Amino acid sequence: MSSTNLKPWGKQTWLSEKKYRKGVPDLKEVLKLAESILDVRTRALFSLLYLTAGRISEVLDITIEDIIPTTKKDRPVWEINLINLKNKNRKMKKILVTLDREENIILARYVNEYVKTLTGKKLFTFSKQRAWQLLDKHTGFNCHFIRHIRLTHLVTEYNFTDRLLVLYAGWEDSKPGKHYINLRTDDLLDKL
Repeated sequence: MSSTNLKPWGKQTWLSEKKYRKGVPDLKEVLKLAESILDVRTRALFSLLYLTAGRISEVLDITIEDIIPTTKKDRPVWEINLINLKNKNRKMKKILVTLDREENIILARYVNEYVKTLTGKKLFTFSKQRAWQLLDKHTGFNCHFIRHIRLTHLVTEYNFTDRLLVLYAGWEDSKPGKHYINLRTDDLLDKL
């Protein structure tokens, strides 16, 4: 691909997400979108971005050894070790992905399908810009918007509190939550 076709990194528009200005896609829409991605590598990248709520540069740094299948409190989980690029006090974060929820099982299966095709330890060997291009092409989403979707779902589907979001997202405090969590008016109905 010639460099003239590349969108400048850091200047992506959120136009493709415009239809979700009133809130992020729901869980069913996310799973349907993941299923529609035919490229195994891109589907795995999308799945890991969603499951970890990681930044693109954090997810691109994952190796096979960073995904550890284990059991916690009698629940099957993946412990995913991610570098934490934005927190000076916590350089690594451990993301737990429970494998007893249907959506997580489906997305983890997409990751496993891709891992079976690898010959090395590093999952992804391309740049942030290339990752953005792949996701934009297959989903219409900016990589960082996937982080917004997952963090919003952690509040709406998993009932995460501010403190749990801070731990999961690797923030120093809960202030970023007001920018990341995109609730719909309908989300209030579940709480009323």
